[in-house]
Amino acid sequence: MIAAIIIFWAAFGVLVHLYITYPLILYLLARLINRRVEGDPDYRPTYTVFIPCYNEAGNIREKIGNILAVDYPADKLEVLIADDGSSDDTIGIARRYLGEKGLLEDKPGYPRFSLEAFEENRGKTCVMNDLSPTCRGEIIIYSDANVRFERDALKRFGELFADPEVGCVGGNLVQRPPRGEQTGTTFGNRFLRRYEDRIKIWEGMIGTCLFVQGGHMAIRRELYHPSPPEVSPDTLLMVAAWARGKRTIMNPRVKAWEYTQSRVGGEFRREARLSVLRMSVFKHVPRVLPWKGHLIYHLHFFFRKILREMTPFFMLAMLGAGIAAAFAGGFYLWLAVGQAFFYFLVLVGWIGHNRLPGMLCAPFFLVNVFAAQLVGVVRYFTGRRAVTWKPRSD
Repeated sequence: MIAAIIIFWAAFGVLVHLYITYPLILYLLARLINRRVEGDPDYRPTYTVFIPCYNEAGNIREKIGNILAVDYPADKLEVLIADDGSSDDTIGIARRYLGEKGLLEDKPGYPRFSLEAFEENRGKTCVMNDLSPTCRGEIIIYSDANVRFERDALKRFGELFADPEVGCVGGNLVQRPPRGEQTGTTFGNRFLRRYEDRIKIWEGMIGTCLFVQGGHMAIRRELYHPSPPEVSPDTLLMVAAWARGKRTIMNPRVKAWEYTQSRVGGEFRREARLSVLRMSVFKHVPRVLPWKGHLIYHLHFFFRKILREMTPFFMLAMLGAGIAAAFAGGFYLWLAVGQAFFYFLVLVGWIGHNRLPGMLCAPFFLVNVFAAQLVGVVRYFTGRRAVTWKPRSD
């Protein structure tokens, strides 16, 4: 009984630290240290907007139109559309649309477009490794095909790069429900994204931001570091920037939006795949940033990223230990009842996530995410590490 009680409170303490105490500490440190980068709103670096694609036939035409609508000097803008062996007509649609606009050749007053198509689907990381060194812009903006820039987004990216200490800037990727749907899954996606973005803003203000949203980020071209195919490249790029003495900043004013995933199965598969990628990066970090001289970084990285992937194991430990401790009666019996009620709400959310208000589905959404992480961690340790990706609509 004593062992069950110890396990319960140990797991509970870790979860409280990861999701409550740590953000509170960050908030206080951000207010005290506040290494905010003011930037220069008139700074206009040259950009390469890098758009990796796989089966984005339904998105690529609108994506190109969105690029043409941004407010940025055309002579400072290159757009690279990289097709990773799509089985649909992604590259054909892009080529025809650019042909209609007369943009297959350089045209005064318009960005310079280039198309690259690979025959084999190898994964986003391989595409970035092959083509990033060929980019002409001082800054590379990685933007997924389903992401839509707000009109001033590129200006907002540029203003922080006026500070030579800044190596990478993450943008504010707003989640929109598809076709106006307001399901529990879309509510959970938006809430979790806002929560994570706020943490990244505070980390950037004290100089400890470790990663940003890979589908809406910018990095100095000279900081690009090739990543192994099974690794999430955005995370390792942040490590490479840190190794060169450059900061990563989250700028909430760099706004873009994407449709959030509304289907539970699609969100589950996506989160499981991302969990594998997040786990895979850990063993590669010391190759870019040695332990010697950077111990604090590695400890921060472990507690901020890797330990979070273990959340479902801590939840299972709490559940099992709570049931065992309930036989002691009294306080621990009521704790077990509380856990049972929480998982009852999970069941309710699972049954009604397409009909009930988002707040009522929050427990189900969280457990769905953590269950996907559990699957991802198991896949990682059993060697099932996919390197390719599918469109978010899948």
